Amino acid sequence: MHGKRRFTISGLRSIFTCTILSFGGSFFIPRMAGAQAPDGKASFNASEVVERASHHPRMEGDRIVIQDKAYEAEFSEGKAVLKTRVGRPDSEAEVIPVSGRPEVRDGKVVYSSWEGETEFEGSRMGLKYKERSLMPNYPLLRNRRFRGGSPWMRDSTFHFSPRIGGTVETTSGEFLLDTNIVYTKAAETEFPAIAFDGRNYMVVWEDYRSGYSHICGARVSPGGVLLDTAGIPISSPPRGQYNPSIAFDGVNYLVVWDDYVGGHDDYNIYGTRVTPGGAVLDSNAISITTDPKRQENPAVTFGKDTYLVVWYDESNGLEIYGARVTPAGRVLDPNGFPITTGSRFHFGPAVAFDQRNFFVVWGELHNKSPNSSNTEIYGARVNQNGVVIDTSGIAITNNQPYEQEYPKVAFDGTNYLVAWEDARYRYCDTYGARVTPSGVVLDTGGFAITTIPNCLNGLSFDGRNYLAVWFNGDIYGTRITPTGVVLDTLGIHIAKGPDNQWFPVAAFDGRNYLVVWQDGGNTAALEYCSRVTPLGQVLDTSGIAICLAANGQGSPSAAFDGRNYLVVWQEGAEGNPPYAGIYGARVSAGGVVLDPVRIKISLSPSAESSPDVAFDGRNYLVVWQGGDSSYTGVRGARVSPGGGARHCQLLYLNNPL
Repeated sequence: MHGKRRFTISGLRSIFTCTILSFGGSFFIPRMAGAQAPDGKASFNASEVVERASHHPRMEGDRIVIQDKAYEAEFSEGKAVLKTRVGRPDSEAEVIPVSGRPEVRDGKVVYSSWEGETEFEGSRMGLKYKERSLMPNYPLLRNRRFRGGSPWMRDSTFHFSPRIGGTVETTSGEFLLDTNIVYTKAAETEFPAIAFDGRNYMVVWEDYRSGYSHICGARVSPGGVLLDTAGIPISSPPRGQYNPSIAFDGVNYLVVWDDYVGGHDDYNIYGTRVTPGGAVLDSNAISITTDPKRQENPAVTFGKDTYLVVWYDESNGLEIYGARVTPAGRVLDPNGFPITTGSRFHFGPAVAFDQRNFFVVWGELHNKSPNSSNTEIYGARVNQNGVVIDTSGIAITNNQPYEQEYPKVAFDGTNYLVAWEDARYRYCDTYGARVTPSGVVLDTGGFAITTIPNCLNGLSFDGRNYLAVWFNGDIYGTRITPTGVVLDTLGIHIAKGPDNQWFPVAAFDGRNYLVVWQDGGNTAALEYCSRVTPLGQVLDTSGIAICLAANGQGSPSAAFDGRNYLVVWQEGAEGNPPYAGIYGARVSAGGVVLDPVRIKISLSPSAESSPDVAFDGRNYLVVWQGGDSSYTGVRGARVSPGGGARHCQLLYLNNPL
């Protein structure tokens, strides 16, 4: 099974664990990084300088701001506001009343009043505050539980701990050694879905970078520009969320998914609204159905006034259910209503709207004899009040032999086009049939869209023709007219590569299609996209990476040359490509970063880590641990006081085990 075809998920997949920022407690300095001052004494700690300076309070108009990768604190007269910047969508901004007007003292934000003094200090360990009250029985800050965080008391100091996962932003402040945000392709993303809001696309997908599957998204402009480089967290781990679908109502998006809630194959349907600007409106998610039995594989579209969400449901058998959701996020049909009935196995729903009714299609298992069975494509109209018009279903494939399954549906203003995978001659071709808004099947038995073995996954209409997209190792598409004429009999080759490309979806922006797909295998999947014109021309032949992640930085070390410091660090992932490299930047004795575009010191394509640096009176020598599957050893490179990196040299080699 693949994509929205999975009906059993055995356990939660844990591919790799993304960094989780755990806040609170004392400040953490990774390690002492000695820097030789002119008097020979070790007096420079690069980690501490970066830690303190990057979290230094700064004035912005009439407020003071401290920023971290994960949180932001704003201070103004009478209040402090704590905001999470990434991670848990249910972490809300918290307003803390504080007496007095803030000022900056020794890198801290201080409020003074007749009641006493309150002091805030930021770090990557979180935001902590300390109060010195002139009224011991009247604490300046109440010890209460913050939504989105956990304060607790330790040595008369309160700590705010926003529980945020991932490192996808960058810090800012007066003294940053590396002012560049370096993004790389983020692996472990699967099963995209897409919609267009009249200005930009919103792409959503399953994301495994936190160790569990959750739903992330990103906006892409019609010009193919990725607008949310670090992505938008839409649902929150640790529960697994799968199979996203998305639609736009003219104001906001509704993203729906199936959510693992525990037990044996216990999944429910949840959703959230997302603005065109990428803000998640329902941080706790909308519960669309919570029946104890399994509900999976949702699909969603918008009608005139409401969304219709449909899914596969085991509540009363193996049926297709639906529920209407208002643009305000209110579920009109709690736990849904049945669209199909009977003992047959119904699966893989899709839905479209014709300006009057919804049309829901699905696959249905039929027993031909005691020893044989096949699946066929059925549909039913549902009006905007949630009433099923075709209670017995409409037979679209008309009792064809073998399997017809996993349908997609779109409306062209006159008729629907239903397309599906068909195994009447081989596994699997793509066939289609037109269906009128009154439920009449115009192409009984269907017509061939492509007989190239494929797996259909997306269907969209551009105002003139349809575009069906599929995969068979590469990504292909073909255009179909509203009269059922196939324009690209050999298919449009949209994407190819050394790895498999899977699960394409498409949407139209009024000028071009955007086709999005999963690139790579199960263990290294990436989301890519390409624009395709209504004439079938592929505009982005190399694809555009959608899901990116910022390189992590760590293990700093520094040395002094009598005039400036050279600070070096490792950047990137040690275990997987793109591997960690060694970078540096010169810093003046006054704290000015002289190399805002960092110096790349290592040139090896293998993993590099744990750098150290010393000055010999003429040049710096930077050494680090490096290696790949063929060797591990110590490498080094000389760097001039002017910042020029000399050649890299292998200093010591360990034979591989």
